[in-house]
Amino acid sequence: MSAVIIPRTVAHRELPADDVAVGLNDLPLPALRVQGTAVMAVNRLAEGLLDALLATAGLPSLLGDAAGPSSVRLRSGGVERVVQVFRNVDDGGALVLLHDVTAERSLINALAESRSRLNDFVRCSVDFAWETDASGRFAYVSPKGALGRPAREVAGRPVLDFLRHWRGGEASPFESRSPCEAVEVRLALAADEIGIFEVSAVPCYDEAGLWQGARGVCRDVTEARRQAEALRRATDRLQEMARIDPLTGALNRRAFFEDLSVRLAQARRHGDRGLLLYLDLDSFKAVNDGYGHAAGDAVLRQVAEVLRENVRETDLVGRIGGDEFVVWLDRVGTVDQGERIAALKTAIAGAGCDYPAAGGFGASIGVVGTDGEVDPEELIVAADAAMYAAKRARKEQGGG
Repeated sequence: MSAVIIPRTVAHRELPADDVAVGLNDLPLPALRVQGTAVMAVNRLAEGLLDALLATAGLPSLLGDAAGPSSVRLRSGGVERVVQVFRNVDDGGALVLLHDVTAERSLINALAESRSRLNDFVRCSVDFAWETDASGRFAYVSPKGALGRPAREVAGRPVLDFLRHWRGGEASPFESRSPCEAVEVRLALAADEIGIFEVSAVPCYDEAGLWQGARGVCRDVTEARRQAEALRRATDRLQEMARIDPLTGALNRRAFFEDLSVRLAQARRHGDRGLLLYLDLDSFKAVNDGYGHAAGDAVLRQVAEVLRENVRETDLVGRIGGDEFVVWLDRVGTVDQGERIAALKTAIAGAGCDYPAAGGFGASIGVVGTDGEVDPEELIVAADAAMYAAKRARKEQGGG
């Protein structure tokens, strides 16, 4: 086995004559023993590399003229190596070590590329990245800035300068001690407005386990929330319109039945007594025939308005077709029943004052009382029958 001189240090100095001699195969790296420009010996790790090494650079080029240790980087076939040369001034020989730094260089390049990619994402993102310190200040924000402000106007300031309407007694995500995702916060914007943001964060701890702050991203969802709220209001409006009779603004038949079912259940549960009134307008045909359908529509709208004005908010007013209306009166005792019905009749009669040719304008009203122990359909049928009985009685009395 050939002996070589191994330096105690890689400092740039000549090798001392008393360095320890060891075998090439004891080295953990590919190694060559060179005398002049001739390769005297190689270890097992270098056997497959020698030809490629000499073809790439040539031995004289590698050895150079320097008296002390030297190194050079070589790239060949996607492999990058550092070649180190250690000279022995006594015999003119040299030890050549080959370090394969391909993986190291690839890792460095990958980290650089990853960092560059992350920076590009941060710059392009509509969100902003941030980091806070242990004192609750922004230690970092995205270079493009945040909250409508340049980065320099946010970095270094307390988070509390911007946080609005946060839940008292609870740590915000900017001071989180555990990872959190999509926590909604409100932050002050530069334009004296408040923006809505979803914050995702992770805490930062030092090697001793002490909390040092947090870092994460803020996603501006202000416009999304506004659009969602506008959509909700529009949907509510459409749903409400689907319940309303378009001519009179009273509940339509379907909506009245739905709400009546709820009222009957409440009456049954609490033992309350309510009244269902079924109204059919008298002399309404005369208004249509004498003044036209536009006048008839105006009368229907006026009657609906009169009914709403003479009931409570907890009562129901609906139009179930033509000139027929229904009214549910909540919690009506037998004592005030007559007064409530008489007041409604008087108010309805006033709706026809503008059409004297109609004569005898008013309403026939069927009345059914219940404590809720009845089906809505059955109650409507009973009230309808009572209305027709009232209409017949009115005609028999000469009321038209």
